[in-house]
Amino acid sequence: MINLTEVAAGAGERVIFVHGTPGWGSDTFPDQLQLADSFEVHLIDRRGYPDNPASDRVGFDVDTEDILGLLGDGAHLVGQSYGGVGCLLAAASAPEKIQSLTVIEPAAYSIARGEPATEELIRRLESMLYARAHDTVMDAYRAYAESFGMTLPDDLTLTERELRSIQPIMIERPAWEADIPLERLRGLPIAIVSGTYGENSDSLRARARHAICAALVRELNAKEVVLEGGGHNPQIEVSEAFNKWLRSFLNRAGVGESPRDRRSRF
Repeated sequence: MINLTEVAAGAGERVIFVHGTPGWGSDTFPDQLQLADSFEVHLIDRRGYPDNPASDRVGFDVDTEDILGLLGDGAHLVGQSYGGVGCLLAAASAPEKIQSLTVIEPAAYSIARGEPATEELIRRLESMLYARAHDTVMDAYRAYAESFGMTLPDDLTLTERELRSIQPIMIERPAWEADIPLERLRGLPIAIVSGTYGENSDSLRARARHAICAALVRELNAKEVVLEGGGHNPQIEVSEAFNKWLRSFLNRAGVGESPRDRRSRF
């Protein structure tokens, strides 16, 4: 099972934050414990990521199992990047337990197949990361970054924990293999969050991520939220604006109502 790295028992409903690749809970959501004044905030570490033991089962399928085990009687889900895929699948598996769903530039490539930027990014990830044998974790990380059009510094030094958070990409299931049943999500309170990329707004990574977000907004009739300057991590880059928006969205989902009632209202 996954590890609840941080739990702040605020006086309110449960909000589960799920990180992407690489990273861990408190690394991806460093400022979201501020919401614990009104909510019970859970920053989780995905299976195989620090501070959990290494695992030979890593990816959206086990993420889904683990998230479902944390929902209890109902919870809000917030997932970033690869973590957003597990949140989408968990919500589709148990929509009656979802109080709201927020995904931040989720790696839900299958939703935007056919879009040129999405197809190009998948091709690059397949050829540079998944189709090659990598001798070290850093070799895999450099291939991962190169897939997104980024170059890591030659003298990059990472902590042991950071290296542990990168290791799962060597065995993690490609995110585009996830089959997300959109029909089971329609009607839920859903927000699709993205950030602007400034001078990199024409980059492949920006275009592919925004194509996915646009497809989800269109297919789910979801709320679209674009945070200026947020990039791929608006919860970090513009945390004050993100937290203000998220607090409002969670409150709007309706305190005291069942997930089923909320679903009928949105």
